[in-house]
Amino acid sequence: PPKVSQLRQQADQIAKNDPLLSFFPKVKHNEMGKVVARQSGKTEEAIQFEMYTNAAYYQNIQAQILIKPAIDQINLEHPIQVKDLLPIVANSPFVPPNREYLFAKGLYAGLTGDFFTSTHILIPQIENSIRYLLWQEGVLPSSYKEQGIQDERNLNETLYCPEITSIFDEDTLFNLQGLLVERSGSNLRNRMAH
Repeated sequence: PPKVSQLRQQADQIAKNDPLLSFFPKVKHNEMGKVVARQSGKTEEAIQFEMYTNAAYYQNIQAQILIKPAIDQINLEHPIQVKDLLPIVANSPFVPPNREYLFAKGLYAGLTGDFFTSTHILIPQIENSIRYLLWQEGVLPSSYKEQGIQDERNLNETLYCPEITSIFDEDTLFNLQGLLVERSGSNLRNRMAH
């Protein structure tokens, strides 16, 4: 994934080279033509918008030229099964106990080209894993509502809590935010859920 420093440098360069862009804010549309993100006139927010937009572009390119050919090669050389992926996910600190099969099933679906199934399995598992990692760090990944009801926080909250920086480095966190929840990024979690 692109580094935050490189994305910021690119966004700064774009703003410097074409100062008139600030007068014409960018708008991002979804597949149905709805406006899902709008670049504000504020400098830092405009730079963040540009950074997430560029990151989504790079993620798409990398998926097409690196990941897709690798998946094709794996399928060409190996008759992959869910059970083949279980040892990999079972030894991952990112995968909480009793979630191994779901991760393996989601990865299997992705490796066999069933991206609809893989995203619908993996995105909620990633959300749960991030809450699990926060909990292991001593952070309560839920909130208390009226009458003592405890709700789990979603990725729109957990990926921005201050303690998350002790779990993920800046580049990984930025890419997770852009890939999963940022409106000007890929926003996969919200696009899948809504």
